Amino acid sequence: MAKKRHAKKSTAADPVLAYADGVLDGDIIAGRWVKLACERHLRDLKRKDMVWDLAAALFAIGFFRDVLRLNGGEFEGKPFELEPWKAFILGSLWGWKLKDGRRRYNVAYVEAAKGCGKSPFAGGVGHLGLLADQEPRAEVYAAATKKDQAMILFRDAVAMRDQSPHLTARLQKSGKGEKCWNLADHQTGSWYRPISADEDSQSGPRPHIALVDEIHEHKTDVVINMLQAGFKSRRNPLMFMITNAGFDRETVCWRYHEYVTKILKRTADNDRFFGYIATLDSCEKHWLEGQEQPLDNCNDCDRWDIEGDHWYKANPSLDVIPGREYLRSQVQKGLDMPAEQNTVRRLNFSYWTNQATRWMSMQAWDACAKPIDYAKLKGRPCIVGLDLANTIDIAAVALLFVPERLPLNAKSEVNGEMNYATVDVDHLDDDFTVLPYFFIPEGTVEEAKRRDNVPYDAWIKRGLIEATPGNVIDYAFIKHRIAALKDIYPIRAKFEQGRQQHLAGFDPWNATQFAQDMQADYGLNMIEVRQGYQTMSEPTKEMARIVKAGRLRHGGNPVLRWMADNMVVRTDPAGNIKPDKEKSKKKIDGIVALIIALSLAIRNGHAGASVYEQRAKAGDGPIIRAI
Repeated sequence: MAKKRHAKKSTAADPVLAYADGVLDGDIIAGRWVKLACERHLRDLKRKDMVWDLAAALFAIGFFRDVLRLNGGEFEGKPFELEPWKAFILGSLWGWKLKDGRRRYNVAYVEAAKGCGKSPFAGGVGHLGLLADQEPRAEVYAAATKKDQAMILFRDAVAMRDQSPHLTARLQKSGKGEKCWNLADHQTGSWYRPISADEDSQSGPRPHIALVDEIHEHKTDVVINMLQAGFKSRRNPLMFMITNAGFDRETVCWRYHEYVTKILKRTADNDRFFGYIATLDSCEKHWLEGQEQPLDNCNDCDRWDIEGDHWYKANPSLDVIPGREYLRSQVQKGLDMPAEQNTVRRLNFSYWTNQATRWMSMQAWDACAKPIDYAKLKGRPCIVGLDLANTIDIAAVALLFVPERLPLNAKSEVNGEMNYATVDVDHLDDDFTVLPYFFIPEGTVEEAKRRDNVPYDAWIKRGLIEATPGNVIDYAFIKHRIAALKDIYPIRAKFEQGRQQHLAGFDPWNATQFAQDMQADYGLNMIEVRQGYQTMSEPTKEMARIVKAGRLRHGGNPVLRWMADNMVVRTDPAGNIKPDKEKSKKKIDGIVALIIALSLAIRNGHAGASVYEQRAKAGDGPIIRAI
């Protein structure tokens, strides 16, 4: 049991303290970031340079209960009774003050799962700031990048006004119904209205309260900068940001998320910034290794796809909204439809995902982490795929071994002549096996480690990535490596149009000279595999099907797994897909190399049906016919 930090009786009249105690004592289920926020509150109670004004906190919480009314469905007209986690947030924002009486926190960042009432909560914060802060000519804004998004939060505020007798008597509406655009308090000359970056009126706001909705959808920091610029005209401003987790770690939302985590971990110090992040936890081992959200392949991490009390960590209003039945249906959708899985995890369990649309289920990928018997692969022909990226990034080479179920004394084609060869069936299996090789310039490792937030140095030490000399990729190093590998795993060849055609494919962008050198130096006839829909759609879809059918064997390589988790696909109107390096913010080179290799396998021996469909029709027959 956690050590008590103060007398329990002190929490009875203080809902903020009661919540912090309940979380840290384990009576309230919450994740690490919430626990750290609670520890911060208790720690700050001992400080002498700021004031905890319990009366102000209770007033704010009471304003919601006594003045505001909810709207919609079963909640229509009911008093706005704050759940404990919202009382903790609101009480903290209004209760903590500087010595001169000003609000301590002037920025608040709240991240939690979809459906837990963040927007109505923010709408109520606007009413509280408008009417209870005694700010002359207060300007309260519901802000977003687009007017339609800003109106979502503002409509909650208008509905609260319509439901509350006190607000109806006090606030004058401009516009009717859905077209209401302003709530005015003529007693103080104050107003409450939506604002967005796409409006002509964006210049010159002087917000007292700025409510920023769904910050994860903000592609730039234009709105936030616009509002913060007006804070200089206010003595006691507050920016209240609410959001789900996002998928793009190059956005303003991720910067705020990351900044909050640093404050809570005490690696950054900002007394004016409040943060509350409700999300599932990684296990202790992975937390200590720097993995701050759950890993799909770890049963000790919180599982989004297995129901349990840990769901409260991302959904602190779970038993009120959205409810367990709703979450169960979302989880089932994510399991049944891998393309929807990232959206389910992000919106409902506060995962920061790496992609807008998941290429495949990582559970299916992890199920293919069967061990690789390198001795049995020795001497077995493979197909090679290369993605050389650019000279300062990762280059990838994938050796793909296609399934072989050839009978003894099978007829085969060698150097253009038909021969009979005895095949040792002990060397053969039904899986597609991949051996990935990665290369990175030695001089860029530290920069890449900071940029991508992955342990390149540790992967190099484990032999999972090879560091080439210098600050740019040494293509000669890679050529020698491929030459050495082909002596162990011969590159499969097909005799076509009077010449030997090696099955080694490459993306021609930035690699034409490399391919010419491979042919001149090692006799490899390299095959261009362009990155358009026509070439890449079938093998990209086929690889996803192979994985789903459990037919890939990748040995659990962590670098390749990271790239599979990063991958986003682009879709054309006809439903064709291809890897999208532009939207895949992190590296996917190993997966692209694997798909290039599979494209050659399909081009030179596939019958047209999907691999598992073909095998189902043919019984124990080959998946891809031997080339």
